[in-house]
Amino acid sequence: MATGRSWSLFLPGNFEALVVTDSIGRARHIAVNDNGDIYVKLTYNDAMNGGGGTVGLRDTNNDGKADTIAYFGDYKDEGGLAVGVTIHNGYLYTSSVKQVLRNKLTSGKLVPESET
Repeated sequence: MATGRSWSLFLPGNFEALVVTDSIGRARHIAVNDNGDIYVKLTYNDAMNGGGGTVGLRDTNNDGKADTIAYFGDYKDEGGLAVGVTIHNGYLYTSSVKQVLRNKLTSGKLVPESET
């Protein structure tokens, strides 16, 4: 039996929130690049049977919503926990319970081209 959850977000005065996307899966961690690209580490990617556990989001028309959504990351999370994602010195780091992956971010490209 499925149970629905209702979430609320309370913001202090002068703060605003915008839903960038609501259909990528169960997000656990996010990192935002200097150019505004958002990288989301999923808890488990149901759509790809656990693969493609990282999602890149890009707003191409400056309305604050993701126009480009790209799943990537050829790894499968184990244990149902997404450990993390961060950006440092031009690299996107993602981790699962058993590994840390480092991928070079290339200017103009949403999805890293490197394998590791």
